[in-house]
Formats: sequence, C-alpha cells, structure tokens
Amino acid sequence: EAARESSYVPLKTRAVKILEEERFHWIHGEGWFKRLAADDKEGLELSFQIEEILPQALCWFGNAADDPLVRAGIIDAGGDGLRARFMNRVGPVLAKSQASQLVKIEGGKWQYARNLPWMKFDAVTRRIK
Repeated sequence: EAARESSYVPLKTRAVKILEEERFHWIHGEGWFKRLAADDKEGLELSFQIEEILPQALCWFGNAADDPLVRAGIIDAGGDGLRARFMNRVGPVLAKSQASQLVKIEGGKWQYARNLPWMKFDAVTRRIK
C-alpha cells in the first residue's frame, strides 16, 4: 500500500498486483487464524506464538525518524506509519483471540500494548537479537 504512488515506477506498477494478491492472502490467513483461535487449546498455543512473533513483525518496519525511502518518494510512510497501518489491520482480529492482551485501541487506533524491544533490534538485519 505504501508503494501505490511510488516514484520508482517498477515498484509502483507491481504494487497494484501485490495488493490484489494480498487481499486473497488476508482472507485465507484471517480465516485460519479465527478457526485456530476458536479452539481453546489451539487458541492458547496461537497466542503464545503471536506473543513471540508480533514484536519481530512490528520492529521489522524500523524506527528511523528520517527514512530515505520516504524522502525519495519510494514509499509514502516510514516505520511508525507502516506499523500503525499494520496494527489497524491486525488489531481487531487479535483482540478477538486469546492474544487480546497484546493489543489496545487508543484514539480509534490499534496499538501494541507493550513496549517494543528497540534496544535488541538490529537495523541491518531488521531482527530482534
């Protein structure tokens, strides 16, 4: 979505196709998530997995205040903006699962309910060590 109006034309043209495919991936993934979350045992295991992977996913967007990709017009939002979009998409789904303690809504926007481990984040590999 952030590349829909990219100044980098090859990315801009692919973004349309990527977003079309993403819609189907979302429907499929959301359906499986809801099925697993509805089962007490599977839902508990799912919440443990979400608790482990969600900080990785949220940190992956980065925390640089001055993103060169935004400055160049390649994408339309930096880490905070991309993270907010992601949370607004997954927050409502997570809130209806046993992982609900990981998300909160403030001012109409979904947020991660904990602090992200930026001290352990490696910006080069985009991973938490």
